[in-house]
Amino acid sequence: MSGCVRILLFGNDSHLLESRQWVFESAGYEVYAATSFLALDHILANHPGSLPIDLMILCHSLSTEECNRARSLALARFPKMEVVILAVHSCVSHTIEGDMVVDTAEGPRTLLENVEDLAIKPMEPEAWAARSSGGSRL
Repeated sequence: MSGCVRILLFGNDSHLLESRQWVFESAGYEVYAATSFLALDHILANHPGSLPIDLMILCHSLSTEECNRARSLALARFPKMEVVILAVHSCVSHTIEGDMVVDTAEGPRTLLENVEDLAIKPMEPEAWAARSSGGSRL
């Protein structure tokens, strides 16, 4: 299942993003990473709607304002995208109801398990229809 799931990582620390990207790619996910709003805009604008980005992971290195802006930009393009907020010791002030929060202190295995749970959760029927027909989830 993970081979068809597309993940967008966004954060300020390029080394953290590289290691997280490697972890997810090793698990079979398709991963895009951005460390600036310019790069994020480029990924979102050039990603085909017929292959939606399924999940956005916002790094703990982002400010509340950066998280809110990145989340808004991504959801404007892919409204059904899941959002995961990474936190240090579960301390985060910028979650929105429905977002998953994952403590970075739990390590990459826990993050991967949480993402896998999101990837295999039942999708809405129209989302399955859109995917199987090659259409957009918008």
